[in-house]
Amino acid sequence: MKNLKNQKGITLVALVVTIIVLLILAGVSLRLVAGEQGILKRTENAVNKNSLAALKEQVDLELVDINAEYLEKKYDTAQATPASIVELVKTNKAKIEGLGDGITCEIATDDATATITIEVNGQTATKTITASTNTISDWQQ
Repeated sequence: MKNLKNQKGITLVALVVTIIVLLILAGVSLRLVAGEQGILKRTENAVNKNSLAALKEQVDLELVDINAEYLEKKYDTAQATPASIVELVKTNKAKIEGLGDGITCEIATDDATATITIEVNGQTATKTITASTNTISDWQQ
C-alpha cells in the first residue's frame, strides 16, 4: 500500500478539470473567430466596403472626365454643345457599366436624369445626375 501512495502523477480529477477548461477556451475562441460579430464576418464586411469604395471612386473619375468633356464642349464654339451632362452619361453608359461588376446605369426616358447604382454583396450606393441643373449628387447608401 505504501508503494501506491508514493507514486507521482496526475489524478483523474485534475485531468477532467484541464479538459473542461480547454473546452471552454475553445468555445470562446471559436465564437470570437466565427460568430456573427467575429473576426471572419468583420473581415468580409471590410472587403465588401473596400470593393464598393473602389467602384465608387472609378465611377467618380469617369464622371469627372464626362463633366470636363461637357464643359469643354460647352465653352468651345467649334464643337456642338450637348444638351446636358446626362446626354454624355448616356453616350458613355457602356463605359461606365464596364468599370466593374455590379454597376448599372439607368437613364430616364425623358433624359432628365441618370442614375448610377453600384451593388456589391448586398451593399448599394446610388448617384443621380440631373439634366436641368447639370449637377451630380453625392453617393447615397
